[in-house]
Amino acid sequence: MAGRVVLITGAAQGLGLATARLAAACGASGVCLVDRDGDKGAAAAAELSESCECLFVRCDVKSPAEISAAVEAADARFGRIDALVNAAGDTRRAEIDETTAALWDELHAVNLRAPFLFTQAVARIMRRQGRGGAIVNVASVQANGGLTSCMAYAASKGGLLTLTRNNAAALGRDGIRVNALNMGWCSTANEHALQLSLGQGEDWLKQADRASTLGRICRPEDVASAILFLLSGAHTTGSVLELHPEHIPGMLGAGIGKAK
Repeated sequence: MAGRVVLITGAAQGLGLATARLAAACGASGVCLVDRDGDKGAAAAAELSESCECLFVRCDVKSPAEISAAVEAADARFGRIDALVNAAGDTRRAEIDETTAALWDELHAVNLRAPFLFTQAVARIMRRQGRGGAIVNVASVQANGGLTSCMAYAASKGGLLTLTRNNAAALGRDGIRVNALNMGWCSTANEHALQLSLGQGEDWLKQADRASTLGRICRPEDVASAILFLLSGAHTTGSVLELHPEHIPGMLGAGIGKAK
């Protein structure tokens, strides 16, 4: 990442912030943090400013106008954007009979339309620079079908995988690589709050780790490492990197997903 500028959405906390920290540690010259949480975003920017030039832009990614303004602010500050990470996501749950049109639209606005709009705007800058670039979309194993309680979320992530492949084909001749990370269960502050709201005990993480093939589910730092691998020069585009040690596709057995 030496000398490169990266824009990260959903960067005020969780895996977005972990990615920003690792990008700075790997030599990024500039990091643009995009998030709707002004307080956490400002705190994250203050922390990262000790390692590299950092800009925080408050942005509701459901708003096309705010997305355009965020990319313009990054371009004005750094004069370039070399990498984009679409990490912002809405994970709200609802069964099919509980899913309203409004919830469906909001989930797709955050999880699918926003990555498209950020990619569209950033790709124009990358083309102008003529140096190529790298884009990583954070998807989910639920894109393969998912929990019934995550129908709208799963559909939006399935669309994100298709968007990734289509954009990879469209931008490849410009030297812009577009890949996705198909991640699974990750221990974050938001996930902890969700598990408690679903009636799980404080020890849910210990149980999840015990059931995982590799002995623990993902942490934000694991996700950040995979994202940086895809950003750093891996000669691939339109690829989906699987990152869900709690679930091995096609396998049935002990642990999470055990057939009943």
